[in-house]
Parts: sequence; structure tokens; C-alpha cells
Amino acid sequence: MDKLAKWCIWLRRRSFFRVAQRTFAVLMPIATVGAFFQVLQYSVFAPESFIYNIFDFDKIMSDRFWDIGNNLSQCVVEVIFGLFCLFTVYFSASYTAKIYRKDATMAGISALTSLLVMICLFQLGLTGRISLLTGAIWASSTPPLPSCWVMG
Repeated sequence: MDKLAKWCIWLRRRSFFRVAQRTFAVLMPIATVGAFFQVLQYSVFAPESFIYNIFDFDKIMSDRFWDIGNNLSQCVVEVIFGLFCLFTVYFSASYTAKIYRKDATMAGISALTSLLVMICLFQLGLTGRISLLTGAIWASSTPPLPSCWVMG
């Protein structure tokens, strides 16, 4: 038991563990909101869900309300979980810089920039094109719109 306690104390003193712990503490509320909307999407707005069938939402709820609720919950889930890696990179770089008493904001922005460059290069190697919101390098036809942008 004494060895386990010493190992836990040794682990908590490592900078990686402290950075991971602080990053997870900041990201937990964001993940909770995303998980809530995902549960809402799968339990209320999915036609094969339990709640949808118990309350017979296909007869009670109008198609317009169902489409809006389904698209809204899907968009929130995609945005939160799509940006989750950016939040993680920024906060972990920021907390690492704070441990070493450096500029936390610049470290976070540098980490975000590095990640976005790596994503763009990976996307270019994978598909032959880079498409950010306006500027683009095209090697083939345009990609389809994300499903949360298309209103049914």
C-alpha cells in the first residue's frame, strides 16, 4: 500500500499529469453539454428511439418541429465534438506554458496553428484538396456540405 501511495504521489508531480488533469477539468463541462445534446438527439429525435415510440412523437410532433430539433441537436453535437481537439490542444499547451512560466496565450495560439497546418497537410495528402471556408486548392470536385448545414 505504501508503494502505491508513493507511486501516486510521484505521478501527480509529473507535469504531463498536471496538464492532463487541468485540461480535462476545463473540458468536462463542454463535453457534458455535447453529450446531453447527443442523448437528446438519439433518445428523442431518432425514430427508432424508446422515448419517440412511447410518446408516439410521429403523431404528436409536427414534421417541422421534429426536423428543427433533430438538425439543431445534430449541429450542436458536431460543432462541440468537432472543435474538441482544438480546445484540447489550446488548453494543454496553455497549461504546459504556465507550468514552465512562459506566455500561455502564445503557446496556445502556436499549438492551434501547428495543429491546423498538420490537419490541412493531412487533408491535402488524403483527398488532394484543401477547403477552408473561402480559399481553396481544388484537385477534384467540391465536397458535399456537412449534414448539419442542410435543412431537410
